[in-house]
Amino acid sequence: MSLVYSPDEEFHLKIRPGDVGKYALLPGDPGRCEAIASLLEDAKLVSYNREFKLYTGTLEGEAVTVCSPRLGG
Repeated sequence: MSLVYSPDEEFHLKIRPGDVGKYALLPGDPGRCEAIASLLEDAKLVSYNREFKLYTGTLEGEAVTVCSPRLGG
């Protein structure tokens, strides 16, 4: 059995360079991510793997990511 892994991808988050903004908001509950991301401009679901749910959008021209890291900030 071989493990499929890409060296340019974060294993648990399933993200690649450029997927995450300069700033990150870290709610503890993945269910809150969509509500918070709805306040960003052009927010898109980047990844949802295990309990990690990531959205990236912009706020006042700056890239912002919302990510549920299990336990909050």
